[in-house]
Amino acid sequence: MTSLKHLDLSANYFNSSIPNWLYSFSHFDFLNFRKNLLQGTISSSIRNLTSTISMDLTSNQLDGKVPRSLGNVCNLWEPRLLDNKLSQEVSEILESLLKCVLYGLEVLEMYDAQLSGHLTKELGQFQNLTTLSLEGNSIWGPIPISIGKLSSLSFIDLSSNQFNRTLPQSFGGLSKLEYVFIGGNMLEGVVFETHFSHLRRLKELSTTPTRLTLKVSPNWIPPFQVVILGLGSWILGPNFPLWICSQRPVWSLDISNKNVKDAIPPLFWNMSSQFNYLNLSHNQIYGQILNIPVTLYPSSVIDMSSNSLNVFWNHTFMDRTKTFKLDHSQPSLKPKQLCALTSLQILDLSHNKQFGSIPGCVNNLKAMASTSNNILQDLFVVDGDSVDFERALLMIKGQVLVYTTNLRLLRTIDLSKNNLSGEIPKKMASLQGFNL
Repeated sequence: MTSLKHLDLSANYFNSSIPNWLYSFSHFDFLNFRKNLLQGTISSSIRNLTSTISMDLTSNQLDGKVPRSLGNVCNLWEPRLLDNKLSQEVSEILESLLKCVLYGLEVLEMYDAQLSGHLTKELGQFQNLTTLSLEGNSIWGPIPISIGKLSSLSFIDLSSNQFNRTLPQSFGGLSKLEYVFIGGNMLEGVVFETHFSHLRRLKELSTTPTRLTLKVSPNWIPPFQVVILGLGSWILGPNFPLWICSQRPVWSLDISNKNVKDAIPPLFWNMSSQFNYLNLSHNQIYGQILNIPVTLYPSSVIDMSSNSLNVFWNHTFMDRTKTFKLDHSQPSLKPKQLCALTSLQILDLSHNKQFGSIPGCVNNLKAMASTSNNILQDLFVVDGDSVDFERALLMIKGQVLVYTTNLRLLRTIDLSKNNLSGEIPKKMASLQGFNL
């Protein structure tokens, strides 16, 4: 044991406290106790692990405060304390790390750790930090201006906390930033072009839901090209944000709940040939969509509901779509077009002005009749990280239901609240789900 450098005991069922003998091994470089049932507190004897570079205590049941002596582990550059019950103010942990750990720290992951308090200006002193993950805590107050000093930062996740006020303009100076997650907070106020001025490497901006207001010039072209853009609940209107059309690599786009009162410009449909997720719902978008030239990924999710759109169905656009929501809109639906959508697994055309009978060929919707549970299981890779979109929010019989891990089992058609007449086709019995 005296020469052991790397100890990995992850994914076991140790249900004791951290054994005292562990703290006597000053020569460990890497310690991994991830996904166990370790209980109790972290001992102040952790200061003895002077050689430790990476320490992973993720997903245990540790409680109490992180000892200040953690700051004496001078070689530490990657402490992972997420998914525990630390019940501590985040500023206390940062203060303890301001000792000799300060200049070596590169990764700080403490999401879902029951942290509280607010981020202080001392955060800006961790200038070698590349990853900061504080998601799912109860951290409150403004995001400090000093965040702009984290010149090495490439990944930040502050989502699902209680941050308020607005995004500091210093945010725009983080030139190495690639992934941003700040949704689920109480942020508000105005965001300008300067907030993004140096974010040339940005690949994902996920901020849904956030009540920020974006004010940019009509001809603004962002310095970044993202693949995932989530701006749900931002105030962008009343005009359609033309700058989005410059994001040609994007394959996941959410600009729902924005009070956009405009028609979709034709240029929008040329911005990407690879949409996987598109959410334009709950705006006041109007006009006709006659020809949509984009080609969709398998298992694409399209939500244009609660607008004033008149969609003339395009088979090229729809033939690979698994989920399509156009409730509270005005689609122009022809029987042959509906029956050609053999890949659809979820179809919502409720609360529209459809009339006539249900086409007898509706049983051609093969995905509806399939018993396979792999239809919505496609994974996509962005720079080595897999991303899936196994989530749908549906209104069924007056109840809003959120489907996540069980989404792949769902097959449903909703044609309710229309002006349909005639008989229900007998062949519809072969479908797995139907809501009329």
